Amino acid sequence: MRVRTPTWRHRTLKRRILGEIPLLSERLDAGESYEAAKLLLGWAAPRIVWPDDARSLVQTRGKSASTLLKR
Repeated sequence: MRVRTPTWRHRTLKRRILGEIPLLSERLDAGESYEAAKLLLGWAAPRIVWPDDARSLVQTRGKSASTLLKR
């Protein structure tokens, strides 16, 4: 598996998430990945839009998470 070098978009998204979830850095630094995952899920869940029909689907191939979040 190829590991990508973070781009400015990834770093901007990371800063945004860490800024909006005050305890996330603390949990990650402490190695508490399960607690960090719960915090991330709570942040991401309200931002996920589920389409009502096939016309509302978004093509995600080749798009980064930060690009999709801006949509």
